Amino acid sequence: MEAERIRKYLAQFDYGNRNISPAIDTFWLEGDLRISPQEQVDFLQRFYFEKFNISRRSTEIVKDMMVMESTLDYKLGGKTGTAEVTKTRELGWLVGYLEREETVHFFALNMEGESVWEKWPPQKRVELVKAIFVEVGVLPDQYKSSLHPQQSN
Repeated sequence: MEAERIRKYLAQFDYGNRNISPAIDTFWLEGDLRISPQEQVDFLQRFYFEKFNISRRSTEIVKDMMVMESTLDYKLGGKTGTAEVTKTRELGWLVGYLEREETVHFFALNMEGESVWEKWPPQKRVELVKAIFVEVGVLPDQYKSSLHPQQSN
C-alpha cells in the first residue's frame, strides 16, 4: 500500500521519471528515480506557487522547513542531497529559491564527481549559489563570499 501511495504522489507532482525501484525506503538516494535540474526547478515553481492539490498550511510548513538563510535583504530556501553514484563518484544537489524584493529566483545546482561531499558540503554549495546570485546581479556585492572574492583596486 505504501508503494502505491508514493507512486500516486510522484504522478500527481509529475516528479522526475517516477521510478521507485528497487527499494521503497531509498529509491530517491540509491534507486532508479531520476530528475533533471530543469525538472527540479519546474517542480519547485509549481510547489511554491501552490499548483499542487495540497493545503496552503502544508505548503507553508515545508517552505519554513526549507529556509537556509534569512536576512533583511533576502530569504534563501532550499534542500541539499548527496548520493553515491559509484564507489568513486558522488552526486550532489542544492535546489531551492531565493526571495528578494518581491521576486523569487529558482535554482538547481547539480554536481557530480569524486568526493563531492568532502569538497562541496551543503554550506559550501549555499555559498556557491549566493556567489552566482551576486555575479548575475540578484544579490548585492556585500554577499560576496570566499568562493567569489572581492576585487581590490
